[in-house]
Amino acid sequence: MYFILVLLAFLFGGIKSSEVHQVHYLLCNEGPNTVTGVAISPCEPIDIDGFSSCIFRRGTRIRVQATVFAPFSSSSLVTEAVTHAGREEFPLPFTGSNPCVENMMPACPMKAGLYYIFTYYIDVPRFYPSGRTTITFTVRDARNKERIVGCVKLHVLVR
Repeated sequence: MYFILVLLAFLFGGIKSSEVHQVHYLLCNEGPNTVTGVAISPCEPIDIDGFSSCIFRRGTRIRVQATVFAPFSSSSLVTEAVTHAGREEFPLPFTGSNPCVENMMPACPMKAGLYYIFTYYIDVPRFYPSGRTTITFTVRDARNKERIVGCVKLHVLVR
């Protein structure tokens, strides 16, 4: 099932398979264990602390796709994305803060027990500092922020 969903996303999303890289991710301390895979495109593969990850080039647009098994049904979702610099968190500029409208396949309403692909585009600013960072993506129920669809942390290198 996961393979079919990812294949469809690539076919309809216009991504060449050679540009896509499956990356290791960490689950967040909060929320259910529902994420089954994360892919990044374009990706220059790099090993960070034994984990397969990517280099994010400043001035580029990065596509992040996550396959998630829906833990509950919802017709309204929100996405949060933050990057970590030291002990500080900064909101990350990305497209698609409302997954139901902009970046979810199949579209809302989300039904419990089905797989969904969430797609986000991150524009990496030219002025963003170089170095390692962690990005946290969280998808929540818009009506009850305590209900988390999925949450992952990605280690990346910005250059």
